[in-house]
Amino acid sequence: MGKSAAEDAGKVVESGLNSYADFSKAISDIGMRSDLTDAQKISELQKLFESSNYKADINVPSDIQYVKGFDAKGNVIYDWPPKLGFDESTIQSISRTDSLPDTWDRYGYMGGSNFADVPPTGKYTYSERAIPYVENEAAYHTGTFNNATYFDKIDAIKNGDINGLNTILSKEGIANVDSSYFKNLQNTYNDFIEDTADAVGRNIDATYGLKGTAASWGDMSGGAGQYVTPLNGSTMKRLGIIN
Repeated sequence: MGKSAAEDAGKVVESGLNSYADFSKAISDIGMRSDLTDAQKISELQKLFESSNYKADINVPSDIQYVKGFDAKGNVIYDWPPKLGFDESTIQSISRTDSLPDTWDRYGYMGGSNFADVPPTGKYTYSERAIPYVENEAAYHTGTFNNATYFDKIDAIKNGDINGLNTILSKEGIANVDSSYFKNLQNTYNDFIEDTADAVGRNIDATYGLKGTAASWGDMSGGAGQYVTPLNGSTMKRLGIIN
């Protein structure tokens, strides 16, 4: 990124950021700058976040120790820990007899599939969750899981039963899915099963997702309850699995 591009990025910050698209563009501009070290880029991202009018669902790195670098489009490449961030000794299958928590929460946009439970004493800290971001309450989401039909919906997707899924959705007053959307659900599910097997091994049944405790990472303590589901939050909202 040359001087003029750097100046343009500065003007964007001065004029204010008012949407996710604005912020994402500004992040990319900083990430692609060749005149800054990675540590300097992170410092600039943190300044960008502090000055931004828009903070909803925005995550920026809290420290260089959690970052590998930046890709060609200026996106942050995090140095994620192994085993999907779980303390390996705590990983368990989500099942009909050991289900999802009634109440969930997460920080960040709902395109992710990592969730935490909410303890009676209050939500987990960033350190307990081992998430490498500057703290941002504007990125916080919480709601409930529909355990009553979650497992049947996942079974229908796993078994290629679009009619079965739509029957459940109809009973709940939720719009049916078409064949194209259902195919995407199947692809997403199958990718999850393969990716999860690669990450934690094939001896753990991930049919309905995994649960456990967040591992410590860098200066973060870990210890939060962690749930990883086959479908992301946005998809589960569409299917009436979360609200």
